[in-house]
Amino acid sequence: ASYIASFTNLIIRTLSRIFSIALIPVLVYYFLKDFKNISEKIFLILPKKYRYHAERIGTSIDCIFGNYVRGQLLLSFIVSAMTTVALFVIGVDYALIIGVINGITNIIPYFGPVIGAVPAVIVAFLESPVKALYTIIAIIIIQQIESDLICPKITGNSVGLHPLTVMFALVAGGELFGATGLILGVPVVAAIKVIYRDIMKNMF
Repeated sequence: ASYIASFTNLIIRTLSRIFSIALIPVLVYYFLKDFKNISEKIFLILPKKYRYHAERIGTSIDCIFGNYVRGQLLLSFIVSAMTTVALFVIGVDYALIIGVINGITNIIPYFGPVIGAVPAVIVAFLESPVKALYTIIAIIIIQQIESDLICPKITGNSVGLHPLTVMFALVAGGELFGATGLILGVPVVAAIKVIYRDIMKNMF
């Protein structure tokens, strides 16, 4: 009975964590959507002499976050395309639908690639265990290419950071703040860069 209770609690905690992580992109979307209203209220609190600089920095940060979201959507499209082609070559049914699902779930850190891989592996396994094995290998290769090569380049270009800086932000954000750090690490570092440049420009 104790084993059943422990297993049940583990499933509940895992599902709760997946739900919490999946909720992060939604919260980020609504934050970006209302960013202008939030920033305007903050500007009213600041002394007048700081409002111009704050507004300029806020506009730059808003642009960075917007570019970051567009970069993530581009990454999702690329992962979808790569997955679809791989599954089509392997001969898995519903390759396009599964590829789109894999690309969308890829936005979710940690669990996203796993969640996206499950439908592909299940469909492939129902057709042939060999296809399932090839599918797992293909998805692992796609994830490695995406995380090590494509993601740093596209994300770096979208927010104006060097690919190595992007990788550092992802690693540091993930280690310090988990899934939230993985999602917000890069735009936060880019925002800090904008603030630093503005401060240095006005000091010298």
